[in-house]
Amino acid sequence: MKISNLLIILFLLGFGLFIWYGTANLTSFSFEPMGPTLYPRVLSVIIFVSALYLLLAELKAWHTNCSFQSGPFKSIFNWNKLNWRSIGFLILFFLYCASVITIGYFVSTWIFLFTSMLFITQQRREKFLIIIIISTVIIVVMYFVFDIFKIYLPEALLF
Repeated sequence: MKISNLLIILFLLGFGLFIWYGTANLTSFSFEPMGPTLYPRVLSVIIFVSALYLLLAELKAWHTNCSFQSGPFKSIFNWNKLNWRSIGFLILFFLYCASVITIGYFVSTWIFLFTSMLFITQQRREKFLIIIIISTVIIVVMYFVFDIFKIYLPEALLF
């Protein structure tokens, strides 16, 4: 079992629970019987069940590939083979979630897209301009889609 897979599974489990409990106090402003909690809770259940499936698949793969000499904790906590890119991407995602509140959705999403594409891309220097263009096009399209469907985002401190 890779530590990066375990971290992603734990993150998904926590995120699913966070969405479930975060929607507990949403109040309805319409006469819909379901209210505003239905869709986020369905998503949280899907995320949670998917994370449990990934956990079971990882445990099954670990169980079939585990030898008796290595021991369970040696294969789980092998810090020499730690995937630092996965941990860096999770840190980047948490920073993005925190920056949406202060900087604003569109600016922080552009920064997140740009940095995550730089993080994933192998030839960074050759594709720097392409990454800027793709990030900008995605944000412009999102802005117009949100405007067409009248999706109002909460105002942030800066933008």
